[in-house]
Amino acid sequence: MAGSECFPAFAVSESDLEAILVPASVIQDWMDSIRSWRRYAWNLIAARLGDVISLVEEVTFRRMDERLGFYLNQADKFPLGRKTAITHQQIAAELGTSREVISRLLKDLEQQGIVELGRGWIRVLKPPM
Repeated sequence: MAGSECFPAFAVSESDLEAILVPASVIQDWMDSIRSWRRYAWNLIAARLGDVISLVEEVTFRRMDERLGFYLNQADKFPLGRKTAITHQQIAAELGTSREVISRLLKDLEQQGIVELGRGWIRVLKPPM
């Protein structure tokens, strides 16, 4: 909860972790009394807002097949010829679309010989773009 408004949030962990939940009242106290915390929080909010604006621009102005091709061209995430453990749902969440759309587009890329698909993994065989 921020202020008096609740908002949905989720997190994904790629490994085990320990988490600490900080009550909203404590965060509010920090915002009021710790200048460096306030600066950090506003910078974080600005960065996330920038991410949302970028996603809206992508969804509005680029076709999903182009966005998926650009996403799969990230060599650090999808090294050519190597299996990458990732699900269609994870890709859909990152690209802001449904799993069904991603599955259909990946199937098309598989038929073109660009990717190889397996349960929970993808192998990029050649650059999609």
